Amino acid sequence: MLLYEGMRVGNVSLVGTIAACFGAVSVILSVIFLGDHLRLAQMLVIILIFVGLLLSSLDMKILQKKKILSDKGVIYGLGAMILSGVYWTFIRLPVRQVGWFWPSYTSILGVPFLLLFYEVSKNQN
Repeated sequence: MLLYEGMRVGNVSLVGTIAACFGAVSVILSVIFLGDHLRLAQMLVIILIFVGLLLSSLDMKILQKKKILSDKGVIYGLGAMILSGVYWTFIRLPVRQVGWFWPSYTSILGVPFLLLFYEVSKNQN
């Protein structure tokens, strides 16, 4: 929902690019919580991803006027990136236990509830 809302109110290519970097968040969370290890080259690439996101999200001209973000959709894109990263990090645990089908199937069942929540919250604004 954050991704779609960000694309609705902001620059689609910027929001999509930010949200698509969820893999870097997944890797960081896997290192912190699941004990994965990274090589130096992998760490450098993740740092490069976040530097690129920072530079593309900030508007240097407007930064002097205390308006930091270049687009209204950036916050939504960051939220989508973080939540997707959390999901794809921790879905690994039930997949190891019961296989790939049931965790994927139960996550798909939540889609109608998300759409309903989105419609209700959109109508309240």
